[in-house]
Amino acid sequence: MPDPQFSEFQFAYSITQELARRVFPTSHWVPHFPTQNQEAEGGYDLNFSNGVSALFLQYKRSKKLQDQRAKDEHWKAYRSEFFRFKVRTANEPGNLEQHELLCRRADGGAPVYYVAPQFYRRMDYQRYARNESVIDNSAFIDCEDAPQPTDTDQHYICHRPKDSTALFFSEEPTGIRAVQGQSLFAELAGWCLVKNQE
Repeated sequence: MPDPQFSEFQFAYSITQELARRVFPTSHWVPHFPTQNQEAEGGYDLNFSNGVSALFLQYKRSKKLQDQRAKDEHWKAYRSEFFRFKVRTANEPGNLEQHELLCRRADGGAPVYYVAPQFYRRMDYQRYARNESVIDNSAFIDCEDAPQPTDTDQHYICHRPKDSTALFFSEEPTGIRAVQGQSLFAELAGWCLVKNQE
């Protein structure tokens, strides 16, 4: 189970830079990084806002699972390589209610995504960062339909490149929407156009 060979800060920097250049190139949209206290209260790592509407992102580093040493229920769902990250829920001892805060924002109509890499090697990160294609090799997992578990177990989101559905593992795996690369640009460009006209 290889760990990512790059930091969350590196990943977040590249995603933010690509969004700023490719989706939000005008001065109407400004990136905002919350303080630690604001993140604890809001659940997100970054938002892009035009003063009226905002997009919210929570960055995660995924581990690559490539054999049956992965948790059985996760491996059974895919039976081939996949990526996984842990979700921080309020009911798990010692955790903040990050997941619940993100889901509440999504329920309020804002686009809210977990953003996770679909690669783990440093050399891949460097190549994608140079080519401004980190977004093209990442999953944006929509929080709108994500379950909000009430148990105290650990919870994970699993995803694979090119899949339009990620799996949220709670008592039973639940499919949630995952947006990949170019599809994300089209989706956000349309959303920005609408919001700029409001």
